[in-house]
Amino acid sequence: ALLRRVPKGLPAVGQTPHAVAWSENKWRLLRFSPAQRKFARPILMVPSLINRWYVLDLGSGRSLIEWLVAQGHEVYCIDWGTPGAEDRYLTWDDIGGRYLGRAVRLVARQSPTGDAHVLGYCLGGALAAPYVAAFPDGIASFLALATPIDFSEAGIMGLWTRQPGFDVRSIVDAFGNVPWPLMQASFKMMRPTLDATKVVGLLDRAWDDEFLDGFLATEKWGNDNVSFPGECYARYIEELYRGNALVAGTFSLL
Repeated sequence: ALLRRVPKGLPAVGQTPHAVAWSENKWRLLRFSPAQRKFARPILMVPSLINRWYVLDLGSGRSLIEWLVAQGHEVYCIDWGTPGAEDRYLTWDDIGGRYLGRAVRLVARQSPTGDAHVLGYCLGGALAAPYVAAFPDGIASFLALATPIDFSEAGIMGLWTRQPGFDVRSIVDAFGNVPWPLMQASFKMMRPTLDATKVVGLLDRAWDDEFLDGFLATEKWGNDNVSFPGECYARYIEELYRGNALVAGTFSLL
């Protein structure tokens, strides 16, 4: 009965109509325009660097972007793309400074007020927070959603990364970009029974087609991960996880 209920293929994601306003290296700036614009300031969304942008657009009725556009907001969202081997040397300053800064300026230029709201999701919020603090021009407001800021509260992941045996430089030297399966394995180690719990929950609600669509869309996103550019990752671990630099006020951005 469960197999009959599961739809053929995964639900479509990232379906809200959009145009590409800018592209550079692997990243793109996506523009979502409302039929009738009701708010002057656009919204720039900064998603996680290691997960796909479409978590903010998980399908009709489950999409934050779709809802905002329907209210009359013009929305922009960064799609970070997939880093190649040549991107192992991209630094935090490249991604969270130069790339993000370009996106902010492009969006602000399109705004009648000359600025924009910025929403950072998860690791995207950690990327955006130092930029907003260092370069507030063109930014009307900043909202961090599910974003790690105080890394003294990073739980078991913080404990792992602060161990002397976790040699981040050796990992980056060996792999270049830190492979997404390695990172995903560490997340699964935090909750070893999570997959089994999901299966039980799925069986309990297999009759609910709406639930299945949402579940499968989220699972598609959760398993569609991106490797972490090596040099950016090294600084992420060394200064944020180990140094808690955002809270300490010691993080710099060029």
